[in-house]
Amino acid sequence: MLIINSSLGQFFGNFDITGMVIGGGEQEQIIRIINWSFENSSNYYYENVTINNSVELKKFINLVEWQEKNISEQKIKKATYNGEDKTEKLNRISHGNLKVNKNNLLYLEFYENLIDEDIILLYILGPEEANITIELCAGNGSGSCEVVNGKIHFNGTEELQPYNITIENLENQSSLFIINISTDESPKFIKIDYVKAIKTETIKHEIIEESYAEYGFIETTFVEDDIEKWLYFEKQSLVDINNSNQKIDYYYNNDIDINGSSNEWDLMNLTNNNSFNLSNVSGNKIKFKIELFSDNSSTPVLEFMSLEYKIKSKNESESNETEEFGSGNGASGGGGGSGGGGSFTSIIEKTEIKEEQGKQQETEEERIIRIIKKPIEETPPSSSRKNLDLIIDSTIIFLFLAVTIYFVDKKERKRKN
Repeated sequence: MLIINSSLGQFFGNFDITGMVIGGGEQEQIIRIINWSFENSSNYYYENVTINNSVELKKFINLVEWQEKNISEQKIKKATYNGEDKTEKLNRISHGNLKVNKNNLLYLEFYENLIDEDIILLYILGPEEANITIELCAGNGSGSCEVVNGKIHFNGTEELQPYNITIENLENQSSLFIINISTDESPKFIKIDYVKAIKTETIKHEIIEESYAEYGFIETTFVEDDIEKWLYFEKQSLVDINNSNQKIDYYYNNDIDINGSSNEWDLMNLTNNNSFNLSNVSGNKIKFKIELFSDNSSTPVLEFMSLEYKIKSKNESESNETEEFGSGNGASGGGGGSGGGGSFTSIIEKTEIKEEQGKQQETEEERIIRIIKKPIEETPPSSSRKNLDLIIDSTIIFLFLAVTIYFVDKKERKRKN
């Protein structure tokens, strides 16, 4: 006979119980299976792992940023000096130079807009011992050099030399610029041979890199019961066999000192299978610790684990009989970043019933009468035994008549239907 025991939630304290099946009879053997499906992280002690219907090493998300400079050169689109086009002269090096005097502005136009940090390169020569400031201004429509956006000092050289003017303090990007000679001494001119712009474009890059912790663990709380024998620990996991740095180790602990603490862990060898025989483990308490290892690039995954054990037999008077599956929810222990309380997600019982050979199956009427009589037969004797026997006999007759009437009525209703 299979029955459901819905009162075992009181026995297991704060663990969630999804269903229990036990057997009736005085010679029953009850096997319990505890499943861990990792639905709630607060039920475990853990470090560097993520718990969400499975256990994985903690993932780290890193934003990596860097900049790349793209440098390009631009020739001048147009050069004007004293109202004359000097573009061809200034677009080729050593193709003749242009003498630029103080107070005479050189107007330059480039193909693309330039911005701060871009450079205008001038190849210049001029009389030695010159003391000249070469100013760069953005074109403003007025044709004057009012706001200086870059300058260099020129001391004179008889050989052609390159000079860089870095653009700065532009209000807006521009493709029009003015070269102005500023000096209070003689000589008051320079010779410009070649002009070009060096445009620097900064390209920003960013990528998201994912990595995993190299080590993490999860630990259950103790399973405690009226143990007759521990049977099996089983697991389901995903480990990349091609990654030598990826693995999962499984430990159990049944050693508790007088202070209630435990430090000794025994390794279970599950390298080639998913099950470990615990029949040689003693004690009525046990807990498990699982360690995960990786090389930062990936993670092993623990999907599920279970514990199977046999509890000591119960006699019939200790069974709580009902006809439906029950469920109970206990209070979960406190959790948080690295710790938790209870650890069970479900407890399922299955029963092996040893029936006596030759035992006749009792009818429903006989079973009810037996249940009614049983507590009466166990009533201790007293000094008023005779009166008590009379009461017992009267009660039995009354109950028997009530049961008989019940079943007769039941059969009559069934016949009419």
